[in-house]
Amino acid sequence: MRKIVYFGFVTVMTVLLSPQLISKADNSTDSLSKLISCNPSLAETDYYRIENNWQDHLSKMNMPASITVSSKTLKANKQQFLNHCEIVYGTPYDVNSASSKQQQWKYDMNGELQPVYSGFTENGVLYNNWRFPDTYDYETWTKDADWTYRPWDTSTDTYASQVAQYKGSRPEYETPPPRSTSYASPSYPGFSRIDELNRAVDRFYVKHNASGSSNPRGYFTLAPNTQEGVTLTGNNLNNYASVYLFPTKYSPGIFTMYSHAPDGIYRYTDYTIPAHKNPMLDRDLAIDPSYFVINPNDPKHTNTPINSIKVKVLNKGMTTEEDVELHYGFNGTEYCTTFDISEYSASKIITLTTGQKSCNDTSNTEPLKYHKTNKRTSNVPFKAEINPTNSNPIDETNTTNNSGQWNVKVNNPNAKITVKANDKDNIEVQIHNHMIKKVNSTCPTSSSSYEICLGSGNPTQARVKVYDTKWTSTTSDDQLVYNEPLSFTNLSANDPYSGYKTIELSTDIKNKLGTSITDPQRFIKYRVETTLPYYKGEVDFNGNSMYSDNQDDDFFVVKPPLLSFDTCRDAPSTYDVITSGTSDLHKMCIGKYPKFPSTYAEGGMGTYFFAKYRFFPLPMPKYNIDNLGNDEQSLTLTEDNNSIDEHESFLFYPTSSKKTSSPTHNMKDLPGPYIDDGHYTYRGRMFPTSASFNFEIQSINTKEDGTEIPSTVAIGQVSYSIPSSCYDQAYLDIEHKKGCDEITFFLPNTQENMQERPEDYTSDSINYRTDQITDTKIPFLNSGKHTFELKAYERQEYRYQHWTDNDVWSTPQWYGVQIEK
Repeated sequence: MRKIVYFGFVTVMTVLLSPQLISKADNSTDSLSKLISCNPSLAETDYYRIENNWQDHLSKMNMPASITVSSKTLKANKQQFLNHCEIVYGTPYDVNSASSKQQQWKYDMNGELQPVYSGFTENGVLYNNWRFPDTYDYETWTKDADWTYRPWDTSTDTYASQVAQYKGSRPEYETPPPRSTSYASPSYPGFSRIDELNRAVDRFYVKHNASGSSNPRGYFTLAPNTQEGVTLTGNNLNNYASVYLFPTKYSPGIFTMYSHAPDGIYRYTDYTIPAHKNPMLDRDLAIDPSYFVINPNDPKHTNTPINSIKVKVLNKGMTTEEDVELHYGFNGTEYCTTFDISEYSASKIITLTTGQKSCNDTSNTEPLKYHKTNKRTSNVPFKAEINPTNSNPIDETNTTNNSGQWNVKVNNPNAKITVKANDKDNIEVQIHNHMIKKVNSTCPTSSSSYEICLGSGNPTQARVKVYDTKWTSTTSDDQLVYNEPLSFTNLSANDPYSGYKTIELSTDIKNKLGTSITDPQRFIKYRVETTLPYYKGEVDFNGNSMYSDNQDDDFFVVKPPLLSFDTCRDAPSTYDVITSGTSDLHKMCIGKYPKFPSTYAEGGMGTYFFAKYRFFPLPMPKYNIDNLGNDEQSLTLTEDNNSIDEHESFLFYPTSSKKTSSPTHNMKDLPGPYIDDGHYTYRGRMFPTSASFNFEIQSINTKEDGTEIPSTVAIGQVSYSIPSSCYDQAYLDIEHKKGCDEITFFLPNTQENMQERPEDYTSDSINYRTDQITDTKIPFLNSGKHTFELKAYERQEYRYQHWTDNDVWSTPQWYGVQIEK
């Protein structure tokens, strides 16, 4: 098939304004035909001769099948379309009966009789025939004519002269119409009045100049008009042109300029502005919305490799298309490839096996994968679009069908359990079902209604276990004291963060453990371990197998019956405490039992000491403090985690708070950059990780002169390491619970038993000069003054955050700077 190339053509003609007609042969028809290049093939003309195809073509162009002018129905002229690629309504013979104009005829150079008007446009305006021979027909006519400035201005002598000349003439030689009725508004999107006038073609230049087809604007732009001294473009042309009709997509626009011709007669010349599209070139590509094949079939989880995606392209036009761009991808990704497709309603299935990053570079690709979604199940749109920039082909008659979109289901099923054990009276689990089906606490091996087991020796039942940790950091020596199934049924699926089931455990655990938890004789640190079944197909949001959150643990501490501390010391001023609440913040409290000890000789029961110690980050965060009685305090963090204004409660690196040309550096060499307040983007606090406690109890003997002579009764050291789970994963803080930011221990004692009351002293005798007490209750030998001294040494490490591109502080992380204090 031969392609039809449409350059755009301005229909223009010169018509006498008086009855005097000058006959002149028109020898330029061939050159104008080459300009418009309307040369349909036999196959095309045969196709459109079929009435259904012709009507379908009009419909696709959104052109009416007929119009009504002066109560006369005029059909779209199929023959005019086939012969000249023009959409015209009616015939030249309808002009006299459907308008006030009188049709005229004239022979062209080929001996064909040409009408002034071919018919009407779709808007009912007369369609000028550019083949009608011109009165003055030479190359520079547009440049040389003496055009009338604002011919519609009735106050000028020119206008009066024209009226006088026209008096008594035939109706078709009318005077210039008033400006208000001669100017229409542009209708093609994106084109103003000036834009359209600047598309006018100088047909005289095109006819008579060999280079005319490459510069159809001719003397509208090549040189100023010799009579008026201005170039006929933009506002200049606007002052001479009376526009009857602006062009539409398939119909030309018409404007008239009036001149005082060389023969002394006032004449008018009609120019047309080309239609924006050639109606013969029916170029229409489409995506078939009913065809989409993905392999493997959905649903699949995120990042599942895609072997292929198939889409179907339809060619509803009349031309073969080559190197057409197809853009495709899921939301947030866009790839591109090219294809060729033959004409005549051909279809082509395009198989996409990779994500091609550049349309013309087949080597720059990446694998296709199921798209990421942060939901347990989601319909992710996959879009395919042909010719998105309308650049190839550039003149599609319909672009509304160029894209297709299909929902691809992506599932990221996961089940999760969390346990929170604040104390023995507040233990609960939360079960999150982010699977697709319902779940039970015991998973079946097969089911159409419930999620099934992963199998291969993995957990199949939800369970709760409680261990006595023996206050060691490892779990290998934990003693199992509670082991019960966790029961739930028909738990429906929810999207992440939107729903879960809470089960309270404290009552059952207390009932099973009895007095060992409700009335313990020692401090006990319990670990609660919870486990869910491993349901088949659990993944994270990146599509990786995910079962680490099917178990969770937490711990709580129980203490012996209430003990009363003798004295408490508040946190020192060096902590820069920034607090609010009901009291100052206790750092350490100590007490003894019995409250008033007796000597060993008096049959005393033996004395022991106990201490409560609090761990805080440094500098101190903002806390709200509430007293709970018996020297108990509750701390609540009140700082804004995403604030950049809390200067005094963080350590920035470098520590300088102002921008300097030579910033100081501290233990961490962090070179910036700065954030808005002038600090570096790294902030942190020193966190205690462990502490050792040295104790000494002395008996004070007083000489006659008042001199006090101390002698050691008991001495030793115990230590404690804070569990890694105690450090907040979002804030630069420590969890506020016993065993994390607070510990209580007994002295004198061994390291292993520091959480328990010391054992009784069992020996029959003791000599404090050689045998100091280290791990038992103290049998005081003498009454009198005694002192108890406890020194704490903390090991601290730097834990910090950095300011992210999302304008939030990152998850805290350790750096490793250590100090002892």
